[in-house]
Amino acid sequence: MSALNNPASRGAPLQQPRRSNKRKRTLPPQHQIPLQVAATSPAAVYRVGERSKGLPLAVVHVILGYLDDLGDLARVTRASKLLYYMTLPRLYERVTLRSYTEMRYRDGRPEGFGGGSPFAAALDGLASRGYAGYVKRLRLCGEWKEVDVEDFRRGRVPDNTMMLNIVVKAAVEKMVNLRAFSWELNTKPLSTVYQGLASHQLTSLTLKFPKSRIPRPSVVIPAIPTLLYLHLIDIDPLCYPDDVSVLLLHAQKLQDLRLEWSARIREERETSVSLHSYFGRCVAAGVKLQLQHISFKNLYAREDSVIKRAVDLTKLESMTMINGIDRSDPTTVFVDNTWRADPEHLKAVKSLKRYRSDRINFGASSPITVFSGLEEIYMVSAAQTTPPTPAPSDATSPVSPASAPLSVPDCVNAASDFIAAVITRHGCTIKKLLLPDRWPLSITAVKQLLASCPQLEQLGVALEDPGFEPTAALMAAAPRLKALRVLVRSGPFWDLFNRIGVEMHAVGIGVRLGKVEGLRWIGVGTHCFEIGDEVDGETGRKAVRVVGFEEACRTLEIFAMDSRDIGGGEIF
Repeated sequence: MSALNNPASRGAPLQQPRRSNKRKRTLPPQHQIPLQVAATSPAAVYRVGERSKGLPLAVVHVILGYLDDLGDLARVTRASKLLYYMTLPRLYERVTLRSYTEMRYRDGRPEGFGGGSPFAAALDGLASRGYAGYVKRLRLCGEWKEVDVEDFRRGRVPDNTMMLNIVVKAAVEKMVNLRAFSWELNTKPLSTVYQGLASHQLTSLTLKFPKSRIPRPSVVIPAIPTLLYLHLIDIDPLCYPDDVSVLLLHAQKLQDLRLEWSARIREERETSVSLHSYFGRCVAAGVKLQLQHISFKNLYAREDSVIKRAVDLTKLESMTMINGIDRSDPTTVFVDNTWRADPEHLKAVKSLKRYRSDRINFGASSPITVFSGLEEIYMVSAAQTTPPTPAPSDATSPVSPASAPLSVPDCVNAASDFIAAVITRHGCTIKKLLLPDRWPLSITAVKQLLASCPQLEQLGVALEDPGFEPTAALMAAAPRLKALRVLVRSGPFWDLFNRIGVEMHAVGIGVRLGKVEGLRWIGVGTHCFEIGDEVDGETGRKAVRVVGFEEACRTLEIFAMDSRDIGGGEIF
């Protein structure tokens, strides 16, 4: 019944619609908006009377693609709502979480005040929120504080270690785009983590095994058929490492293999390593790995033809051997002599382009004398990051001459034979050459080397006179040379060089190289300078920029490869 026919409503005034108390929201004038608010607002702000067009999103996306610094990405993410959604995938593309055993403080308060540690909070965020889908590379490193370690001796995994693996698996299962995983904690991953990794299209895997001899469960790592890069660190048969034979058997796409044993094995002359435990399944199944790059570090094992039968040497393009075979050490010669390869067999390695080592085992079976057509040769001179542990010996044991400096005649003979082999076997193809810093060469020898290697682009060499100046005549012998690094050992010259500021050296280099064409980088020790192309008409000086060591390593191989580290730099 309508209100007009209702007797109760007759004579009553009609009710007016209620007015809302809410005021219509309008933006304040532009001059009243604080600058910090306007800069972070997702709404476009234009000047009075103007209407500018914003950049297309495709152009903004291309600009954001040039950001590689994590701090810059974080600041851009906080700039506006639009940039937040465009930059968030880049921000979480590479995630590195570091654990600390001791509590760290910032501004007088422990990190994670009011909650858990940053490591635990980050794992919780990846496992419970939607950021895990953006992660493509995950790295876990540092020291994990294991509670109730005695549980291992009683045959049980401690609860906090088990919970760590469960949370990591939960986070990994949500990373649908995960392609690279690195476990560098002081505790091993359990089968729980390996099961989560096996379900992904993983292409890169790095595992670091603990150095303690506490009994731990050894896991047979499951197959990951999509794997392209594998790096195993601190392998020690006495510290319960995991079994990688099944992983290698099914990694038919593997291109880069890097095995790094514990330094203790070679230092103590302990023949506990058997290559059959890694490649035995491949040999039994008649499967050969199609590797392009192989690296061994701290290898101390007998050669039993396993590598020849498990790896297709015809596809090998790069080889690295750090702290490995040393036939000059009488305490290891009996084991290292088993690696005297047949030169006829080494000739099957026809595709090798890069060779890197820190030992000069010159002879009929040396790779430098057997191979031909190498494009990159790096003889590492950098010192070890950790001092070697002396091997146990009695009072009558002879001192190993491995670490003793070579005499001057020995250095001269070794340098002459090595350089002669480089010129005769690889002179027409060599592009990047790094010689040891214990071989100082004369300027005449450097000129002959450059003239015999016309394709040379980067050269690292020690000189009898470290203060020499590259001349136009010297550069004419090497028209393709772009980078020259003078290796300097500790001494009076290096001390004097460091006392003078690098900016002063940059000015001097610009003056002295004003008429030298072609050379773009020059390095002295660990310092690097980039030389510009334009010459100042008044002073005749070229502009020279001081390049940091990290930037030099990213740009020049004669800096990056002068290290005993075999990790990083995937070649695929």
